[in-house]
Amino acid sequence: PLHGVGASNVLSALHAAGFKDVELFGPHANPDPDFTNVPGHVSNPENPAVFDIIIERAKQTGADLILASDPDSDRLGCAAPLTAKSGSSWGTLTGNQIGSLLVDYLCERRQAAGSLSPRHYVVKTLVTTEMIRRIADSYGVRTEGDLQVGFKYIGGTMDEQGPDQFVM
Repeated sequence: PLHGVGASNVLSALHAAGFKDVELFGPHANPDPDFTNVPGHVSNPENPAVFDIIIERAKQTGADLILASDPDSDRLGCAAPLTAKSGSSWGTLTGNQIGSLLVDYLCERRQAAGSLSPRHYVVKTLVTTEMIRRIADSYGVRTEGDLQVGFKYIGGTMDEQGPDQFVM
């Protein structure tokens, strides 16, 4: 967490999903409205500079992945080594890149299981990359798109379209 609530909700979600070797990065662990240990005191998980100090720790511990959540834990950033080679440089992913990978992964898994149909849909907001629509199209899944930003709009669309056909 970048000085927010992610220590309680993200960690518990990771543990519930079966991840056992998870380290909480100490300097960012505690809620702090001044974002004391974040570059420029801006707690944005899509800012690559946020990861600089965490990447150094990850290299020391041999970590495979870094996740960073914003203070209210509704945005996520990610960093990972660019290759499997020891000492590799690391790169960061934006929320749109993470979302694109997740949509592709979920559609691919459902398609492989035979449980994906044209009735399924993904949701994109006005600020979500068009790559989401392209990925959905490639799987024959429709996109409920260009919604206003906010859970109430996404949830409202899910209520309207049916949560059982929601891919992501």
